[in-house]
Amino acid sequence: MNLSSDKEMSEAMNPWDGSRWFVPKPASGWRLASMSQVTAKQLLRHGNRLSNWDARFLQTVLVQTGPLDAGQRYWMNRIAEALGEREAA
Repeated sequence: MNLSSDKEMSEAMNPWDGSRWFVPKPASGWRLASMSQVTAKQLLRHGNRLSNWDARFLQTVLVQTGPLDAGQRYWMNRIAEALGEREAA
């Protein structure tokens, strides 16, 4: 078993601190946002109720320009349900 991957898995399950960005931040300013991006931003507001993995996933959706695939939709729904949120879309 790879110890590095065990450590990474453990870190991914830790609570998110609410401020760390795992992906490059989107450019500031006005831009059109998809409903999935609005939902991701809404869910990121839950801060430390999210795991680092959840936050990384939602940040990725937030900066993604294309539509979500089936797997991404599944995880978005699962995170929203776990937080008791209704999706924006």
